[in-house]
Amino acid sequence: MKLGLFTNGYMRFPLEYAFKDAALFGYDGIEIWGGRPHAYPPDLKADGVGEIKELAQRYAVPIIGFTPEPTRILST
Repeated sequence: MKLGLFTNGYMRFPLEYAFKDAALFGYDGIEIWGGRPHAYPPDLKADGVGEIKELAQRYAVPIIGFTPEPTRILST
């Protein structure tokens, strides 16, 4: 079994903190939360994905998933 850290719990901190902790505590990977301020797609700059990949390399923690935040509420 492998364990990954989900960055949603770090929503009040820079994304780098999640990578630091994942490396420190020996997680096998990290799942990026697609909400603000981490990786909300409409907010990502042209180099935003590259910056996230660089964090994964720097801390040697692979990105194992991306969970998007819903962008709108569907009515029934």
